Amino acid sequence: MLGFRTVMIKTELRSEAGESYRSPELRAPDLGCVVLKVMEERLDDTGTLTGKFEIQPVTVTVGTPDPKLFEIPEDYAELSPSEAAEAHRTNAGGSGRTVPEKMLQRLAKEDREYFSNRQAAGRK
Repeated sequence: MLGFRTVMIKTELRSEAGESYRSPELRAPDLGCVVLKVMEERLDDTGTLTGKFEIQPVTVTVGTPDPKLFEIPEDYAELSPSEAAEAHRTNAGGSGRTVPEKMLQRLAKEDREYFSNRQAAGRK
């Protein structure tokens, strides 16, 4: 692919509802096994294809990346998962909508893990 030798790694997961998710990846060993193509197929409990997507690069440039790619933007702000979700809702015009209780519970759990990890890393 794109002039690089690739290997395919296939994974398949099955949900409790019987849906299957097949996810083959094409990786390039000569590029440190970087993923060159990601695909996913979703099948219902009868094996019928219900969804599919693919992501692949158009070109690959080998070499040292531009250091500007790794600079933190001046307006960057680190947010907890719940803060990030609220910012996303606000930017998407949904700040007035009620958030489902299950989502609030998930965000609270993710916030606890986020703050625990920050504390373990010596950050407030």
